[in-house]
Amino acid sequence: MLLRGMCMRFLGYPLQAQQCFKEVLECEKRVTFDTFLAPHSAMELGLTYLSVNELSEARVWLDRARHDYTGYLLETIVHFRVHCAMRVIKSKLHINSSVETSPVTTPLTSPVTTPEVDSELTTTPINSRISSIFMEWSKKISNVSLNTHANRNTEYEEFLDGYQMKL
Repeated sequence: MLLRGMCMRFLGYPLQAQQCFKEVLECEKRVTFDTFLAPHSAMELGLTYLSVNELSEARVWLDRARHDYTGYLLETIVHFRVHCAMRVIKSKLHINSSVETSPVTTPLTSPVTTPEVDSELTTTPINSRISSIFMEWSKKISNVSLNTHANRNTEYEEFLDGYQMKL
């Protein structure tokens, strides 16, 4: 059931995967030989909850996988994967809290201090600035690739110099 649950999760069926992992955990008292099944199932259940952004439930199962089981085969792998998943949860919670508290139009400081750059930075939201720079950059790159090899290096260097000034 552990392998089946992992396959279900990777195929995009998180509910069926959760059921498989919970079945393994319900039978953990009867398992005497393959003692790694329960901690691996708890970890995979936590990872499944993480994949559907149920962070609190993921944290519960990952903590259980880390702290409730000892002395089983491949214990260090479970601890390593749980540690990585907990860092992902922590970063997602940090990103969510910083997005909720900061406005989108936060002005950025610029190494170039000209009135044009300063006014653009304070009035334009960062997402539209990034997308406009990206669009302009992709147009320039496509133009550079159409030119001959001799001109390509100089135009590309001029292009990069111009963007270092904008950023």
